[in-house]
Amino acid sequence: MGTVNRITRDLKAGIVDAAAAHGSDGQGTGGLTGYLFWLAGSHPKAFSGLLAKLLPLQVNGNVNTTVGTVNIVSVPVDRYLSAADMAKVATPQTIEHAPQEPPRQDDAA
Repeated sequence: MGTVNRITRDLKAGIVDAAAAHGSDGQGTGGLTGYLFWLAGSHPKAFSGLLAKLLPLQVNGNVNTTVGTVNIVSVPVDRYLSAADMAKVATPQTIEHAPQEPPRQDDAA
């Protein structure tokens, strides 16, 4: 198992070293960044593949956000909003309501 990891590590190092030696012009100009710049211009599909490999396969995260406002606009079928209509809609309108109390335990049965 250690040998496979070493070969992989050596292969990766060799690829990076070769790209750096090639550079953007085959003479090492710009090193690894120069090579990647050349690759992006000459072989965009290959460069895009490299970019894709850098992205994580899964993104793990928790979003703890509360929605404070929801705007619902009813627009009839075959009706389009003009700029003036959109400006009217953008003005917030609030409908106040009394909070509802949860049902009591003895009412639920």
